[in-house]
Amino acid sequence: MWLLTHFARSAERRRDWQAALDRWRGVRTRWPDFDEGHCGEANALRMLGRAEEAGSLLKSTLERLPDQRRIWFEYGLVAEQLDDWSEAERIWRALLQLDDMNWRGYTSLFEALYRRKAFDDADALLVSMVLRFAEAPAMLAIVAEMAMRPHISIGDRTLDELDRLLDAAVANLDTSPE
Repeated sequence: MWLLTHFARSAERRRDWQAALDRWRGVRTRWPDFDEGHCGEANALRMLGRAEEAGSLLKSTLERLPDQRRIWFEYGLVAEQLDDWSEAERIWRALLQLDDMNWRGYTSLFEALYRRKAFDDADALLVSMVLRFAEAPAMLAIVAEMAMRPHISIGDRTLDELDRLLDAAVANLDTSPE
């Protein structure tokens, strides 16, 4: 398996998406329960402009392997590429049910809500992210950036808490020259 996945990745690195598709399809066919084969094939399909096919592959895969986070993640990327923001919201919520600390799931869910103009839900998500990621300064910086978008208003109390957490993170930075 290792050799065939490496072979498929080498085609991806060269951006030879047709070769990558063929190679990942071989991996998926030989090891149907190996999530990386499904994800690799779907990614190659997306890169070839065949997002609908990628979505069909991943949807059928999720019927067999519903707990595979990587497959949900790739499926979310397909929905985004297709500008299907309602489906993207559903997918990112499903991923977060499996992995409630997946920062990319949260940022992608925010994007889906924002694109759907569900601003109140996007606001509420950002507030929950401040609480969930209080110990993760990089994530808080991303939340602060998202909070600056038009139509987003997470409230003064949450903004104050976000500022306090970011100030504490900056104060703890090691600024000694090395």
